[in-house]
Amino acid sequence: MPRKNSAPVPPPENAIGLHQKLVNFHQFDEAASFRQKAGAQFAGSAMLQASFGDALAHYGKFDEAAPFYARALTLRPDLPEARTGMAESHLRAGRLDEAQPLLDFLEKPGAAQLYSLAPLERLALAYQKKNLHEEALILFTRLLEGLPKLSDHKGFRHMVEKSEKALGRSEALLPKRKFSWRNFRSESDPSARSRARTFLILGVIVALVSLGFLIANEYIRRHRTVYLVNAHAIPAIVEITGTDLRRKTGRLESFELKEGNYHAVLSGPVKHKLDFEIQTSYFSSWFDDPVWILNIGGDAILLRREVTYNTNTPPPVQESGRNREDEIIGIAHPGGPPVFRW
Repeated sequence: MPRKNSAPVPPPENAIGLHQKLVNFHQFDEAASFRQKAGAQFAGSAMLQASFGDALAHYGKFDEAAPFYARALTLRPDLPEARTGMAESHLRAGRLDEAQPLLDFLEKPGAAQLYSLAPLERLALAYQKKNLHEEALILFTRLLEGLPKLSDHKGFRHMVEKSEKALGRSEALLPKRKFSWRNFRSESDPSARSRARTFLILGVIVALVSLGFLIANEYIRRHRTVYLVNAHAIPAIVEITGTDLRRKTGRLESFELKEGNYHAVLSGPVKHKLDFEIQTSYFSSWFDDPVWILNIGGDAILLRREVTYNTNTPPPVQESGRNREDEIIGIAHPGGPPVFRW
């Protein structure tokens, strides 16, 4: 008989969600410990084992993920997540003949409506790389049957044509393209060719400018500055879990992080663990310049001032005992939040 006050055992679905939260917040040590305990508690759950494999593979830990996929496949040989994960493991090891049977469910009619066919494409490319073009073309055909619009995709056409050329095929798998700028001609109207050339040049310019903005945006989002402020006499040590960042600061330090969710461990004058987020909207990266401040213990007074410079500066106006140009715009008092954006 169970004890009267014993807590109910959570279902595997809850364990999957909790483990995902741990890895999302880069709490990898805690996630590893949790996998060991939950894996033993729900040893018969193939979905749980496969979810552990997916989480590890997402962060590039393929060797650690493989045993979880293998256990899931043993428990449920028909589980798509287990079959795909194990097939990807075989692909990375070059075991194509072992990967192909695991992905045969993606070759069936209607599979594209339920699953991603990306693993099938990777298998086809692996066959092609080993000069097994017959096998590659069979898979390219399955991909085209599931996703007919691939016939207009330049990269896909190039892959198919490469295998057809290697086999000396005279009959093409793909239909002729309906429209191409390369084939665009207007011999009877020179002005039309001129207009088309102008539009093409303008399009290239717009594309290059847009690409510049996108690159700049990505750089900004990956290089956000975080300041550490310590009001205590004892140096503070800050560690960011999931990164190699470790700082010891007496008064003021700064470092860069990409946008995302983080977990900080503080020691020294205070011992504290906290989660914080560095995030802005996508388009605000071009126009906004926020500052993130980690105030150790929330004990430092932070003052923000706004100063206006002008060639014809009027005399300062005293307001509440201070000059107008020294007007306090924002102030963070001791005991406030330890991390905030300004």
